[in-house]
Amino acid sequence: MAYHLLDDLPDELTLVPRPVQVWILLTLEIVVKTPSGRFMVAKQPYYSDAADPESLFEGAWAPPFIGVPVPQRYDVAGSPKVLRQRFTEVEQNIRPIELIEQFLYEMGIENPAIEERSSFAEIKSSPRNPHVVKAYKIRRFSVRSDLSTSKSNLADPDGRKGFVFIPLDEMDRYIVQGRAADGKPLWTFLGLPLMTNLATVLTWPSEINRLRASAIEIAPEYFFHDQSGLVVVLDLSGYGRTVRYVTENMNSLDASGVELADFFRAKLAQWFAELLGAIGARQIQHAGDGFVCGLNHVSERGLTTLGAELRAFQDRIDGISARLPREYQLGTRLAIHSGQFRYGRVGGPLSAVPGFDGETIVTAVRLEQALAVQAQRHAVKHVAVTTLDEAAELLLFDGADWSPTPEEIELSSKEFTTRTRVWLRGAQVAP
Repeated sequence: MAYHLLDDLPDELTLVPRPVQVWILLTLEIVVKTPSGRFMVAKQPYYSDAADPESLFEGAWAPPFIGVPVPQRYDVAGSPKVLRQRFTEVEQNIRPIELIEQFLYEMGIENPAIEERSSFAEIKSSPRNPHVVKAYKIRRFSVRSDLSTSKSNLADPDGRKGFVFIPLDEMDRYIVQGRAADGKPLWTFLGLPLMTNLATVLTWPSEINRLRASAIEIAPEYFFHDQSGLVVVLDLSGYGRTVRYVTENMNSLDASGVELADFFRAKLAQWFAELLGAIGARQIQHAGDGFVCGLNHVSERGLTTLGAELRAFQDRIDGISARLPREYQLGTRLAIHSGQFRYGRVGGPLSAVPGFDGETIVTAVRLEQALAVQAQRHAVKHVAVTTLDEAAELLLFDGADWSPTPEEIELSSKEFTTRTRVWLRGAQVAP
């Protein structure tokens, strides 16, 4: 099915094929302005169908929207004239501003100023089901709110609302712009296409200027949190070497080494998720075979839980190592540091995912890296270091199988050097 703007088609044209679904979309055009530029808020409303591996649809960016179905009757919308009539009939019975205000409330945007802009209609193949032809009337609404709470929710610092921010000032730099043979706009941002209704609006210079003029000013600090607490860095030692060994040397009756290695990676990801969930970590940055996480307001009970969950995770790792030659056994390196740190979209609106920043983060990571030689030096599988006081360490490393080094030792990584004691657990043994 070729792509068409309904306004370009004569009333009596026979549509072949006819649209099998007709929708009115109330799209919300929200633009934010920061010192780095102006950005339009978008999100990914749909994922691809995991049960359909042949699907070419990966997802797409769209402005937040409300979909209103247009019922099909016995006289299927077979011409632009009938489509326009269907749109008009349904629009007479909806209150778009009320629907939008409710939707914005759920987004956390309060006391909005809503202004309708020029509408248009599209006829196209469904991006998720290319064999299905649909018609959409796009009713566009500009939204502004200068309340601090609204700005916090729009900035989406933790990324939990799923917002992305499409640059309006350097579009040629960040957006790949093209057009199909049938005239459909083919624009991509961060590797995903823009829905045609969004791309169409961005092809109109006058509308881009209106979007820029409606921007809500948001200071950089809305995009992240400055806070204090514990920074926990955990890394598996020997992970890559172990995966290669499993891939090349281990087979079972019904699985190859590659399949066993995939199973191991999936199981490890599950164990990481269970550990992080049990200690209440929601600010997390994964790094393949490890993670950095932030914990706020950690109590004595929280430290005890962290220590118990760490031990349970290490016991699981030891269960795998017991089946491997000594040189391929796994271990853990743990560093815990306290202080102030930053979490969120630390690079501003163009940060695709939240992350960490700050000297506390750098110190924690350097502490973990400096432990690399300590496991081999002390012939243990698990090593840990903290900058906490003795009472806190005793809560974390409770049990006779954890032992500190008798004296402080030097830890160095890049430009970082310190002297402290290191905690040790699990002697290396041959299987």
